[in-house]
Amino acid sequence: MAECGDAENYFIPDELRAALVSFVHYYNNERYHESLENMTPADVYFGRAQQIKCKKYLVSLKVNLSRSI
Repeated sequence: MAECGDAENYFIPDELRAALVSFVHYYNNERYHESLENMTPADVYFGRAQQIKCKKYLVSLKVNLSRSI
């Protein structure tokens, strides 16, 4: 798992399987992807992208309005 920051050797298949499951969960559900406009693959896959984009837009509007006052 290069993204985890440490290279480990797994000698027991169940340990390797658990590490892979953990990494796939992290990669798909917690890690933001720049190519997906800083959303997770799960957000895009499950159709939450538009809702997230709207929330980000509203936050940016609020910030910009507060800066202009």
